[in-house]
Amino acid sequence: MDTKIWYQAKPTDFKKAERLSEIKDLGIEGLYIDWNVSPHEQDIAKKIGFELVYSDPALNCDITKVIKKHIIDHEISAQELVNTLNQKKDELKENLTSVKGQDLQAVYQELALIVLIASNPVIPNSILADDHSQDWDKVASLLELKLKNKGLFANHNLKITVTESGLIEVILSANKTITGYFNTSLDALGFNSPADVIQNYLVGQLLPKGVVIKVE
Repeated sequence: MDTKIWYQAKPTDFKKAERLSEIKDLGIEGLYIDWNVSPHEQDIAKKIGFELVYSDPALNCDITKVIKKHIIDHEISAQELVNTLNQKKDELKENLTSVKGQDLQAVYQELALIVLIASNPVIPNSILADDHSQDWDKVASLLELKLKNKGLFANHNLKITVTESGLIEVILSANKTITGYFNTSLDALGFNSPADVIQNYLVGQLLPKGVVIKVE
């Protein structure tokens, strides 16, 4: 199955063609739309090279709600989340979107998880609110990893577990291995590993809402 990166667009994105071009430059191939797009907006998207798809905002809401229950609301344990994801592995090959929220660190952590497990991740517009911010850089590094390893993400063995220290561990393996570690607890956890993508990692500790992703 091919992997494609989507963006959950909003009407104001179409007010500046340069903004959509910058979004396109992140490696995003299609736009999810939840309003009646005008012919002018359709023309702008076509010229930039986007595929347009209309969708309810809650893409695969059963899965994203469970992820939100653990990462953002802490209503269920890491093990409960992992059990659900393992039970729904077939659905992970579809489109998954990150839950929008004010806590961008939590949204980023959730997005990083979705980028690893979903064949077709959908980037929420909330995390790209400010042009060329640190959030853009974080998303760019995630998507670069996804795009550089498209074959792996399209044809991989996926293993999702909880480590003894309480980190969620995601392993994708084929011709190479990508491993992601997610500290979804409220405490810093000891962790020491070289990585390609790091967030909230300090002095041998993975801080709350921290993410480490490495490629081997």
